[in-house]
Order: sequence, then structure tokens, then C-alpha cells
Amino acid sequence: MEFTSKELLLMSSLSAYHSPLPAGELSEILEVSTKTIYRMMKRINKIAGEEVLVSYTGKGISLNYDSYLKINHQSYQHSDAEKRRFEILLKLLYLSPKTVDIDYLFQSYYLSEAVVINDIGKMYDVLTNYNLILNKKSSRLSISGEEISIRSAIDDINQKLGIYKQIFLENNNRRNSSDVDYVTRLFKKMEGKIGAHLNYPYNVNIFSHLYILIQRGRHGFINGNIIKEDFTTDERMLIDKNRQLYSVAEETINSIRNYLNITISTFENFYLFFHLLSSRFDQKEFLEDEKDGLIKQIASQLLEVIGLAFDVKLINPETISDLITHLRALTYRLTKRFVVKNELLEEIKLEYPEEFMIVGQKTSEILESYGYVGLSDDEIGFLTLYFVKYKVEMERPKRILIMCSSGVGTSELLKTRVLKSIPDIEIVDVLSVHLYEKKKNNYKNIDLILTTVNYNEFDAIPSILVSVLFNERDANRVRSFLGGNKYEE
Repeated sequence: MEFTSKELLLMSSLSAYHSPLPAGELSEILEVSTKTIYRMMKRINKIAGEEVLVSYTGKGISLNYDSYLKINHQSYQHSDAEKRRFEILLKLLYLSPKTVDIDYLFQSYYLSEAVVINDIGKMYDVLTNYNLILNKKSSRLSISGEEISIRSAIDDINQKLGIYKQIFLENNNRRNSSDVDYVTRLFKKMEGKIGAHLNYPYNVNIFSHLYILIQRGRHGFINGNIIKEDFTTDERMLIDKNRQLYSVAEETINSIRNYLNITISTFENFYLFFHLLSSRFDQKEFLEDEKDGLIKQIASQLLEVIGLAFDVKLINPETISDLITHLRALTYRLTKRFVVKNELLEEIKLEYPEEFMIVGQKTSEILESYGYVGLSDDEIGFLTLYFVKYKVEMERPKRILIMCSSGVGTSELLKTRVLKSIPDIEIVDVLSVHLYEKKKNNYKNIDLILTTVNYNEFDAIPSILVSVLFNERDANRVRSFLGGNKYEE
């Protein structure tokens, strides 16, 4: 039984109460919408095959405590066997493609022969999800497949076993503390050389990539399936255009070679380089190339099509620019089949099921038309958050500041006429130039300033010069701006 952390928290929260709890109260505890609470309830009951959670009209939701205890018992038994199989798979993956004795792998678990045979079958099924093969020859096991698939499987299993959570626990008992400290120093050094910070989830993915690389080295085998040493013409061009970033990757891999005192394929330089290249930086100059015209075209198409499906106009210069940065990294990842993990995926699916479906369908169709295939649910989850953010921003009333040369009288007249022409806005304040200059730090979160004064000290806040009477031409210019198009004189 696989419940999300939020679903487990929902059941745990209800287990402390004998009477039903209102959905609104539960939504505050779990920090989700009431709609999501009911979706979670439906999913929990479906997975359990019985009514674990019961809804009472006018009262709220209660827990069937006997069913809850049964789920806990079954989940414990399931997780114990699953944990064992994951631990064994991890050993095999780190040593791939070397063969390992079956008795050695299972000796610490004291299992019957029947259970061992069953475990091997279950592990074979797990590996098929990664296009990997579990080979059995005599009394030995090995895993074969592409290196990128092996690392993807290692990454997934580390996450499922909670190893990354253990890594970041600030205590003396954390796993492989010296390796973790070393990777942390490497990571900070990379960011310093690049001159930019890596955002979530790319920071976690690159950290785990380096950690896995070191663990593979520590287990005595690395690059088993990477024979390639020469780069293709396209790869060399990519390196030439991003020489500084490649140098950072090269220095990092050299440092790991010295740290472990082992031989590592030079292709690891490119592997890390591509991880960095396909990540979203606070600075974007590393990722700009001749494909940006195409990426802008894709971004515009996505905003147009998904906006129509959401029944909200999403396309404007700001959303295009923001989405281009994400799409540039995404298309690089799809090209090289790099995988990023989205720890919020299940919660995104629960909170925004319709949006997730629309974004996934429309984005897959558009990207495939440009030759980009293999969009994962993890990637769709990240994109969904972008489009939900754009939707919320477009639907909320725009915050407007009104300013005139002197008194409040002319400002109030302008306010009345503006609201009459454009009622779906929020006028935050009306004030004079003098008062604005004194209080400008209070007005950082403003979308637009309407002013009757030719004043240019608004910092980064856009402004439109209008007449005191706010005629139809003024109204059209403001509507055009708020709709995402800069007005023209």
C-alpha cells in the first residue's frame, strides 16, 4: 500500500479524535484545500479497498480506527520486505555489471529459499521499470543496462529508502558523513565558480548525482557501461559554447578522482557538465544559445494553448521570459534523457488534478511536434506549478497606485473614473508625488502606477501617464497593458 506523506498525516491526525473533524479544519492542519482533503479521502479508501475514512454531512470526516490499524500492520509488513529488496538492489546497482553471490546478498536477512526466490522475482519486476535486467547465473546475480538507467534506479531507490533524508540530518550519526561533507564543499565551490545558485530541484539532483558517483567508486566499480571517451560533434560544440561551465565540471570530476584515488572516465566530465547545463540557474547566460528562438516559440505556444484550456489569458512578456528559462533546461534534459525527481508530485496531482492533466496533455503534444519526447510525470508536475502560478497571477485583481501632482482631490476623481472604466482592479492608494517619495518603500508590490505627472522615479514599477479625466483612450491603454501587451503611443 503506497500512501503519500499527506495521506498518512491525514489518517494520523484523525486517529487522535473520536468524533469527526470538519474538512476545513483538516485543510488547515495539512495546508491543502478542502477539495484536496476529499480527494485524499477517496484515494485512501480506494487503495485500502474499504472505508477507512467516512464523511458525515454537516459534521466532517472520521477515521475507522480498526481499518486504520489493519492498514498500519499491512503497510509495516509490506515496507519491511520492500526495504529489504531495495537494499539488495542498491548493492547490485552500485556494483553493476559485476556478479554477486546470492548467499552473500541475503545472508543477513535469514530467509527461506522460497522467500529468496520470490524476492528475486520482485526485484526483476522493479528493474524492468528502468529498462534494466536482473541476470541470474548459477548462484550469482548481476544487473545490466545503460549507465543512465542504472543511476536513475540508484537515485530512485535512495529516495525510497530515505537515504537522502538521512544525509541531510545534522547529527553525528548521519550516513557517510565525510562523503556528504565533501560533496557539500564541492557543491558550494561549483556555485562559487559559476557565480550563480542552483535552484530546487536541480541542487538536490546534482548533489545526489555526485553522491552516487562517489558511492559507485567506493564500491570498487565505476563507469562499467561507459566506454565512450570521444565526444560527438554536437557535444564538442556544446562544450565550446559553454567552456566556463565545462571547466567547472572538469575540475569537479578531477577532484573526485583524487579524493577516491581511482580512474574515472573523462565522459564523466560531460555527464556532470550536462547536469549543470540542464539546470536552472539564478543567472541564465550559461544556457542561452541559438535554440532560444525555437524555445520562445514553444513557450508562446504553450501559454496560448494552456491559457485557452484554463480560460485565462496567460501569455505576456513576463510569463514568456519565465517559461523560456525553464523550457531551455527541460529540452536539454529530454534530449539526453536526464531525469529530475519531483518530491511534490503526488501532492501536485492531488491539489491540481485537472491542471496536471491539461498541462501534461498539451505540453506533450507540443513538445513532441518539435521532436522532444519522453516527458515524465515529474516534469509535468513542475510545469503544472508554473501554469497554476501564472493563472493565479492573471486572475487576481491588479494592484494599482494612483498619483497626481498635488492633492488628493484630483487623485480621487481619477480613481472614480478608473474604477468605472476598469472595475476588476484593486486601487491600493491615491496620493501626491511628494507623499509617494516619502513612502515609496511601502509600494513594492504594485503592478502599475497611473499618474498625471511626467515623473520617472518609479524604480522597477511600470507606469502609464494619463489625463485627470481618464478618457477612453487612457482606459484602452491601461486595459492593453494589463492584458499583457505594452501600450503604444
